[in-house]
Amino acid sequence: VQNPRIGYFHALRSLTLLHDGKPHEALSAIIQARSLLPQITRFIGTHAEALHATGNSDEALALMEDSVRNHPDDPDALRLFGQFLGLLGRHEEGTLMAEKAVQLRPGPMTRLFLGRQYVVSGQYKKAIFELKEASRPAPDRLQCHIWLAAAWSLSDDMKKARADIAEVHRLNPDYSLECFRRDCYNAYPPEDRNRIMDALERAGLK
Repeated sequence: VQNPRIGYFHALRSLTLLHDGKPHEALSAIIQARSLLPQITRFIGTHAEALHATGNSDEALALMEDSVRNHPDDPDALRLFGQFLGLLGRHEEGTLMAEKAVQLRPGPMTRLFLGRQYVVSGQYKKAIFELKEASRPAPDRLQCHIWLAAAWSLSDDMKKARADIAEVHRLNPDYSLECFRRDCYNAYPPEDRNRIMDALERAGLK
């Protein structure tokens, strides 16, 4: 019997390969991971991203739809489906999935994801509320400050945007636009990613 840790290794390797622009190798790695740990919901999201990156978007969408159909009350399944819909540019539907995930599990991670969805879909006031709620139990969560900076910048409140970028630099002086690009490379269409990166650059992230 293989060690389950090998499954996590393959899943992490798949994400790295996706970020490095090697989708076919990433797909092979995540299939190996899921064969070892089929019960891990978040691996399905990576599997869908890899399928999409290899040009199999219909198969990827069917995979995510099956996951939600089989686990309708699983906030992770809903969140991952929402993320994949966002990757397809279907932000209204993706946001609906994220809202349902928060209803089921109103914790910092589901709120962080919902806040991100609100930023991408242009609902900045709602985004700021959710991101503040997400950061309440963990004020030093870097991703909350990054997305708050984007929301403030896109709302033309540059003073608050720069304040959140200052927090990002305090938490990680080496964090850059390239780090953000790499972090969300497979999460959003290029036009959305570039719009957010422009907002962060205006706020002072280099």
